[in-house]
Amino acid sequence: SSEQSEPERGLVDLNDPHLDERERIIAALEQAGWVQAKAARLLNMTPRQVAYRVQTLNIKMRKI
Repeated sequence: SSEQSEPERGLVDLNDPHLDERERIIAALEQAGWVQAKAARLLNMTPRQVAYRVQTLNIKMRKI
């Protein structure tokens, strides 16, 4: 995998305390290419926790 050392444009700091939970999940999903399992790893959550929040926070999953 090609890891870039410089942060990508528009990369959100997932540990930013000013982000609400919904914004954090969406940011992680965007970074993970909308793969919930990958987003879960970025957030140190389980895929189930991410799936639950996608439902409860009414996040529209983008298909890429």
